[in-house]
Amino acid sequence: MQLRICQENANYLWQRWLIFFIVLVILFIVLIPTSDNLHAENKGHENKGNLVVFAAISMINALENLAEQFSRSEGIKVVTVFASSSRLAKQIQFGAPAHVFISANVKWMDSLLDKGLIEKNSLVKVVSNKLVLIKPFHELDYAENHENNIIEFLPDKKIIYLDSETNIFEMLGEKRLAIGNPDYVPAGMYALEALKKLGLWHEVANKIAPMPNVRSVLSVVERGEAPIGIVYNSDAKTSNKIKVIGEISHNDHQTIIYPGAVTSDAPPIAHKFLKYLLGYEAQAIFSKNGFIICSNNSSEVLELKC
Repeated sequence: MQLRICQENANYLWQRWLIFFIVLVILFIVLIPTSDNLHAENKGHENKGNLVVFAAISMINALENLAEQFSRSEGIKVVTVFASSSRLAKQIQFGAPAHVFISANVKWMDSLLDKGLIEKNSLVKVVSNKLVLIKPFHELDYAENHENNIIEFLPDKKIIYLDSETNIFEMLGEKRLAIGNPDYVPAGMYALEALKKLGLWHEVANKIAPMPNVRSVLSVVERGEAPIGIVYNSDAKTSNKIKVIGEISHNDHQTIIYPGAVTSDAPPIAHKFLKYLLGYEAQAIFSKNGFIICSNNSSEVLELKC
């Protein structure tokens, strides 16, 4: 009998402790914010009062320069975020605090427009670009000028335009052709379209090294991990570790357009920044960095071509 009473008391105490523990857990969950919430809150405070610009990674060199100049002239900090256009568009869809978005193609801008996340009237063509074929820069491709302490490039062979006779398979050997992943990277989409139109895709379809963004393509070619790659001309301009050996005609793929727009809840300064990018000074910097200037930076970006 005493044993039974002891067992009942033990069960009673255990049940009370269990209830107490459950209450503590509930209070902890309700009252203590999660790390994700803390991170989001901190990011919100960090960007409060700043202009946040999301842009395709191929714009990084030119746009960082322009953002710095705009910051000095306007007295506002411009926070730039660079990645593949697809990744940035998806982040904006999930609530990332972007004020300006510049994509490397119309598709990802259009996806945000359809969801009401972009001000349609703010759409402009910022710049255009072209695709080039690159290879690693070999030490025999240059000669050092000791007198002037500079590097002078030896006369290069004539840069070719890729056509149906181009033997890419021979250029690759046992290795792979590096391009942006054509499933979502704009540079890869354009490359795929051109290779198919030129009748070269069947030669390389099984020898593709798909990269998450165009700068990754540049990197693997620089390191010699891929013998050739297809990148934007603006990306090729940033590296002294590769050389351009060919160009892809703009007639072999859709016109490369970098549409820019402000998000639906952007502050007025975002419109001013976008207008600044269309000005003479900014366009000259884009041109210096290998981009193609659009003659008509119209808001009819989805219909007009450069």
